Amino acid sequence: MSFTQIWGNFQLKDSWRQPPYPNQPSDVGYYLHYKANIHTNGGDILADIRVYQPVQERALPEGAMAFVFGKFYMSDRTRMQIEAIHIFHYHRSISAIMLGCFQPRVVISGYIFQETEELANGTKLIFVNGMGFVGEHYNVLAVVGAMVANKRWPVQPPTPKLYSPVQMTGFIDGIDSCNDLPIIAVEDITLEIGNKLVAEKINQARIELALIKYRLPVSQRPFHTDVEYDYTWAYAASRASLASVPSYDTSYPLPFPLQASPGFIYPIIKDIVHPCIRDMSFLKRSRSRLMVNVGRDTTSAIHPIVIEESPKAAAHSLGL
Repeated sequence: MSFTQIWGNFQLKDSWRQPPYPNQPSDVGYYLHYKANIHTNGGDILADIRVYQPVQERALPEGAMAFVFGKFYMSDRTRMQIEAIHIFHYHRSISAIMLGCFQPRVVISGYIFQETEELANGTKLIFVNGMGFVGEHYNVLAVVGAMVANKRWPVQPPTPKLYSPVQMTGFIDGIDSCNDLPIIAVEDITLEIGNKLVAEKINQARIELALIKYRLPVSQRPFHTDVEYDYTWAYAASRASLASVPSYDTSYPLPFPLQASPGFIYPIIKDIVHPCIRDMSFLKRSRSRLMVNVGRDTTSAIHPIVIEESPKAAAHSLGL
């Protein structure tokens, strides 16, 4: 569970080991730290990359190039902590020249906590709160997202609603000199993530597409909304770094520094129940039409279900 992710190319510098817990045997594993720099238009950010490794695995050599995928937060304006999920080492022929080809990207899911500001040149600034699981804590991260008005936006940069959840992808452009918050150059943004109306339309389109793909007589055509699966498949296990996997015993993680606040009262909920997706009108029509066709299929004649939408229309049925 994390709302702040980072991925990209890094040049790993000096490294050091750290035991997970005091007096823990070293044969279990250890935290391996690397130093790296993130180049932005406002200067460099010093990154501390941490990964949990078995004892038999060695640290990568000084100056090694690697692709890092992990979670992050900013401990101050020039320092970043990265909890690596995976570190992929490039071949030694890859040099630091590639660092200038592609800046690391960040993906942040959070909530708009302040009204959107629009500058004179059309640039819109959004203020987002998120949190990431780094260093055994859910650390809070506030960022400023900048959407510059240009041809990358079909009409103009959107204006997210106050307190609404969003997800944005971009790169770190620099650090704001007034509030010391990271400035994210937004390249992609999804508004109101988790909107139930969107979930209902997605589910309806999935069922319509499944029905369109059937090529069987109606008597042999199953009607169900659940997805069948191959239970004989040998599913691959996760190979993520152990330090990047939090405990999922609660759906409401307590972000730092509230964990150290004795006067903070956290809401206690016994069990969260998510209401099921509504039975869309299309499903009701299809069920009734299916029963009529099954009744007609007594003389082995094929009476297929008539789908009211074409495949092209179904593919576009997600519009709100």
